[in-house]
Amino acid sequence: EGYIRDYVALLDPRKVDRRATVFVEITLSGQAEEVLVAFEKAVALIPDVLECHLMAGSADFLLKVVAKDTEDFAKIHRIFLAKLPGVTQLLSMLISGRRCDAGCADGLLAAHVPPPPSGDTGETRYRKEAAA
Repeated sequence: EGYIRDYVALLDPRKVDRRATVFVEITLSGQAEEVLVAFEKAVALIPDVLECHLMAGSADFLLKVVAKDTEDFAKIHRIFLAKLPGVTQLLSMLISGRRCDAGCADGLLAAHVPPPPSGDTGETRYRKEAAA
């Protein structure tokens, strides 16, 4: 119980007129709690931002943004992203093609789950683990 967090529908971006996907690395002026909270609250109000990840490394956040096209993204960048609180640097990366969406998780999860013993389908072991 508790393994499934959500069920989601993945929309075809072309059908909803969002053909451009852009990942945006954002560097903030600092890591103080008030800077992070202000940024997160503001970014949550931008409907074109599908995902927002706090990062460890050279950038503080990684956003997944969708837009109609590159011109639309330029507007989103200028009107919303560049004005987010605490932002000192933005680096945008336009995605040239999708290779997998949620289906990628199948391989990722399989790589981290040990195989069942020979002759076992795994059902018995996973039922025991789930019941524990």
